[in-house]
Amino acid sequence: MVAALAAPLPALVIADLLDLPSSDVGLVTEWTERMVLGSVAALVSGTTPQAAETYKRAVDAGRELADYARQHVFSLARHDGPGGGGERGAFIKAVVAAVSARKMTPPEAVATCVLLLTAATETTTRLIGNALALLGEHRAERERLLGDATYLPSAVEEVLRFSGPVQFDPRLVMTDGAIGETPLWAGDMIWVLTPAAGRDPAVFRDPQRFDAGRTPNPHLSFGHGPHLCLGAPLARLEARIALESVLQLAPHYEIASVDYGRGFFVRGPVQLELAAG
Repeated sequence: MVAALAAPLPALVIADLLDLPSSDVGLVTEWTERMVLGSVAALVSGTTPQAAETYKRAVDAGRELADYARQHVFSLARHDGPGGGGERGAFIKAVVAAVSARKMTPPEAVATCVLLLTAATETTTRLIGNALALLGEHRAERERLLGDATYLPSAVEEVLRFSGPVQFDPRLVMTDGAIGETPLWAGDMIWVLTPAAGRDPAVFRDPQRFDAGRTPNPHLSFGHGPHLCLGAPLARLEARIALESVLQLAPHYEIASVDYGRGFFVRGPVQLELAAG
């Protein structure tokens, strides 16, 4: 399900928004995976030779992705915007127009494309995988969705709270202060463990229970305030459509096997096999 659905779906959607050739989707996915793995290696393994090599491959992948995005943006700008009709390329068309009107610099346009290509693929892939795995484990909640599809949006929110793909968010301390009795100094880097926040009993009733109809559900999986994830509505939509489609095709599926790999920054199945049931 990861290779057949969870990974291709968000990649193809972003390719459509940016008017990328579908033949390039696999290459872009490979670059983003290398970038994520390299960041994890640097955090977990420190300065070991293996971690250094993995990190170097991640940096190289980031440069290749940036070069690819730069060539794509400049190519579209030279040809007065992406070709084709309909809504395909609507986002990149707006970006190119903003560059032409000098409302956005070329480096900002490239950075925006790189952000979309990385953040909107890897994490959404893990979100879809986590959703399928959780509903495979919690059959009563799956029956609830089968009986009333209006619960699908809240089920996606519960997946984000209960097993969201992003494990932590770095934040830079801007002014001296404290959290509880722990002093913080301007310039410090802190790590917000969003899964822990999602299990806070002071906020969530019975936080260890997966509840597809939970409301309210003020999880922090997409961040908060000015740092809220810009792609949150798209990720929610993709996850809902993926869940709805699988439940229509195989409503009583069973989990044949699942492998979460060794992810650290993002958590979700790297391999997930379902049986129709």
